[in-house]
Amino acid sequence: MVQDKFDISLAYNPNVAPDEDRLVRSATFQVFAVDDLSFTTPLAVFEPASGAAIAPLTSNADGVLPQFAVAGNPPEVNIKSGTFITRVQSRFGVLTEAGFDAAAVAAAVSSVEAAEAARDAALAAQAAVEAIPITADGMMAAIAGSVFGVVPIEQFVNAGETLVTDGSGSGNNTTIWQRAVDQCNAWFIADGKPRKIQVKPGSVMRFVRQGFEPLSGAPYGLRWKSGVGIASNGDPTSVTFVAPTNATMFHAAKSFGSIEHVYVDAHTVDGSQQSNATYTTMMKAWFIQDLNHARFRDILIKETWATGFGCDFLRDTVVTGVARGCGRGLIELAVDPLTTSGGSGFGIGTGLFEVEDYVLDVSAFDCGFHGVFTETQELYKVAGDITWHFSKGSRIRAYVEGNFVGFRDCGSDGLTADIIAVNNTYAGVLHDRTVLAPSAGRNGRLRGELSGNGTGLLIGLATAGAYAFDVQAHHNVGDGIATKSGGGFAPHTAIRGASYDNGGRGIEIGLPSTDLLVDVRTWDNTEEGLALLGTSLAATGIQISGDYRGDGAVVEQAITGSYRIDARGLSATAPWGLAVTPSGSTSLVAAWEEPLIADDITDYTVQYRLVGDSVWTTFAHAASTATTQTLTALNAGDQYEVRVAAVSPAGTSAWAAAFGWTGALLMGDTFNRADATGGLGTMDSGCSPVAYAGGVSWSISNNRAFSTATGTASIAAFNTGVVARTIEATLTNYLAGSTVGVLLRGTTSSSNVGVVRSSGGFWQIVKVVSGTTTALLVSTIPVSSGDTVKVVCLAGGVYRMFVNGQFVGSVTDSHLATDTNAALRAVTPNSFDDLHVYA
Repeated sequence: MVQDKFDISLAYNPNVAPDEDRLVRSATFQVFAVDDLSFTTPLAVFEPASGAAIAPLTSNADGVLPQFAVAGNPPEVNIKSGTFITRVQSRFGVLTEAGFDAAAVAAAVSSVEAAEAARDAALAAQAAVEAIPITADGMMAAIAGSVFGVVPIEQFVNAGETLVTDGSGSGNNTTIWQRAVDQCNAWFIADGKPRKIQVKPGSVMRFVRQGFEPLSGAPYGLRWKSGVGIASNGDPTSVTFVAPTNATMFHAAKSFGSIEHVYVDAHTVDGSQQSNATYTTMMKAWFIQDLNHARFRDILIKETWATGFGCDFLRDTVVTGVARGCGRGLIELAVDPLTTSGGSGFGIGTGLFEVEDYVLDVSAFDCGFHGVFTETQELYKVAGDITWHFSKGSRIRAYVEGNFVGFRDCGSDGLTADIIAVNNTYAGVLHDRTVLAPSAGRNGRLRGELSGNGTGLLIGLATAGAYAFDVQAHHNVGDGIATKSGGGFAPHTAIRGASYDNGGRGIEIGLPSTDLLVDVRTWDNTEEGLALLGTSLAATGIQISGDYRGDGAVVEQAITGSYRIDARGLSATAPWGLAVTPSGSTSLVAAWEEPLIADDITDYTVQYRLVGDSVWTTFAHAASTATTQTLTALNAGDQYEVRVAAVSPAGTSAWAAAFGWTGALLMGDTFNRADATGGLGTMDSGCSPVAYAGGVSWSISNNRAFSTATGTASIAAFNTGVVARTIEATLTNYLAGSTVGVLLRGTTSSSNVGVVRSSGGFWQIVKVVSGTTTALLVSTIPVSSGDTVKVVCLAGGVYRMFVNGQFVGSVTDSHLATDTNAALRAVTPNSFDDLHVYA
């Protein structure tokens, strides 16, 4: 006799927060009879093959439980670890559930060895099913009906029961159909031959909620099982299943075990009666997990509350069909799809197996979230590995129209997808992560025709692996191709194709990348053909080519790292990295980097102007592609604004601008010498030592020049030796309302030109003639400790004042216009630091 056993792949607890680990790892379990609700008498468990006791029953580090058996072969038991409790069914418990008596169960168990041998033969005989070819257009070839046992649903109606097939009510439909599923499954276990339950054309059958899946609590109408399918005449509208108002129609969660050999002909699932006060993902048409060897042909799913066809972990499975208006709950409750999950026409969960080789050839219309969606939902792990793995082997061909998002891949490795996306609200194709999936798919190839969508192709967090996009994005409301904030590209991502007649840009890139390849042709977009956006875009090996004629480009950042942009039809973008540095007293050197987009540059236009002026002067030079230029014949010690633009046959680029000061240090004082009284001594920096004249009421203290004068301000004068020079000093300590300033010309309180405090407490330039003070230029900047004043003193009595780097204005006066002296002037306790003279 073959020992019955319990096959449990994972101890999985859904009743925890979404961001917590749902696997019950390295935990000790006890087993109890289903009627032992007080959990007082643990049952002994043993290894099915050897009979060795298992003590204790323990899940491994990945949450996987071993196979185990229980004396007496109970069909169901409860397992418990701490507060985690769930009911599980034995391998042959399904026979009891199907209505067999104890003798029948015993007979079935004792004949399993022979049945399994027969099953092997049966499976070999149905090799045509196992290798159903996919034709060149991606459609499924016909399945030979002779492979299956076809059983009419009427065969399972007991005396006194009514099967209602005219849509007028549910009658005993749920009970009859579950009996049919259980019986066909029992036959499949016994002989290995899958069955189809045959439905007459024109049937419309309603169902009610039958139960709840034990782990997640998900409600279901029919619990589907291995070896059970549906037979119809091939017209999906001829057979309609009206889903329960509060449950999924066809359900087989992973907690029930693996499902295999499910072959389903054309039919309709009508979810229009499903409803709930809040949005829930647990009201679908089909929900099967861990599905192997399955074919769904020409199914039609419409108006389900959540996802229509929401099946996970598919292997050797082909699905063709249409979804319309699924995810209706999101629409009716006005839920933002980007804040939740589910709500798709076809939603495929992946990640339980390394290879999940399914094929979708489907269409989806007007769904609340995605038309077609794939997402990693489990950890596929090898020994000792706890990182995410994406499943391989899938292929999708889809037409998606009128959904919130047309298509999204968040869980595949090497997916090949051919997508036509039309009039989807948010995006035709969204390539981004979700709450469950840490990244969009990787190593895939997507070809797309994307038209009329919010954005044609929108790429977000896609760092798991390279992806190749080849799309025609046109007549979209916004950008044809764009990136989403907070995302990033995996190395070697490639974007090719065309983007035209869009309401935004042709292609917009704003994510960091390594070895990104862009080769796109754009034309007739409302905005630029190509845009590289952001304050900084870290890139290594970025290559951008293509043809952007008629649209142009914009670059808002300097790409850091290596790059190559060789695109046709673009005006050069602005040079970047412009820096302006002094070169002698009256010269500046401007240096810049070649524009990121440079189409046959022939020259650079260089212009400059004094800060505060409005008129630009073009610096004359011979045409050159050199990226440096020395500007000569400028004012000594003055500030200029410089701008540079690239010139090419396509036009002149935008400007790059920067500021720079002319002049070299002539003399200065940082006062970094020993403390002293009775004067400031000799300056500590400059072309030659310069001694202060007078100023006995000044001292050096803590590397600053302090005035010790009371009453009348003390003057510490020095001779610059030149008429045109710039004087700069920092006021390190200021006593509000006191006399303080820098004399620009002259050395006495009765005759000078200086920058001083006004009576209102603001910085101003004044002249003093025979003791009479006249304001020449008054700023709106109040005098404060820490202020740096800088005045450009030009020949002819021209003065240009800056305070803390801000240009205040200029003024001209002839008083002492040829004087070469300057001075510090203050009363105690005012102090100065960092005195500089440039010429």
